[in-house]
Amino acid sequence: MARYRFTATDTEGREKGGTIEAASATEARERISSRGFHVKRVAIDSPDPEPLPLESLPLEPIARKPRASKGASGITHWLLHLVAVSTALAALGISLSRSEPAPIIVKADPPAPPPSVPKDPTPPAPVKADPPVPKKSELDKYDFSSPRAAVESDMKMLDNNDYPAAVELNSRVNLKYSKERISTLKVQKEVDFHGKKVLFISYKRDDVTRYDTRAVEKDAGTGFWVVVPLSYYTVLMEDKKLAAMMKMWDAVGSFE
Repeated sequence: MARYRFTATDTEGREKGGTIEAASATEARERISSRGFHVKRVAIDSPDPEPLPLESLPLEPIARKPRASKGASGITHWLLHLVAVSTALAALGISLSRSEPAPIIVKADPPAPPPSVPKDPTPPAPVKADPPVPKKSELDKYDFSSPRAAVESDMKMLDNNDYPAAVELNSRVNLKYSKERISTLKVQKEVDFHGKKVLFISYKRDDVTRYDTRAVEKDAGTGFWVVVPLSYYTVLMEDKKLAAMMKMWDAVGSFE
């Protein structure tokens, strides 16, 4: 880097001098100007007595002892400076006198809100729901159109353990009868038989009274009474009187 000697003036017009190290004269000018000085001259430094470097000059320049007057040239410099300042002030006064007065801004009232629109008293039309998707029947895979097909379908249902299909078949065929039978069910008599209870019941189907017997037994594990199979011939081998009562009840609904 080279050393440059510079001459600059501060903000009050006082002249300063010094040296600065920079890569070029342009960089030297920029660095001097960045510290608030007006650069008048920058040149390569000569071997004269070394002045103060730029870094030692404060940002706010301090006053220096006045130099000896050089005669009329110093007075002329200050007179020219005063004339320039006076001219600038006069131009500013003329510009202000010719400028238009600042407009008076009147704050207007906010716009009135739009009138409210009355609500339509008519309720919106109900949204039609999509029709329910028909549930697939468990009986679609079976054929009940003929006696032979019905027997074959019943065998297939048992072989496949198709309980959903069996439940649906019973529901569709016997639902009406089941409701009537349950609502008209009566227990007319109970008889003990080898730990079981034989119930003599009556109910209606198609408004006709029917008679039947059911055997129930108490489950030892759960304590539930559950329906168990009990045939007429099994009872006949053990209790002929009870078997005769069961036969008579099933036929005419009587114990004699």
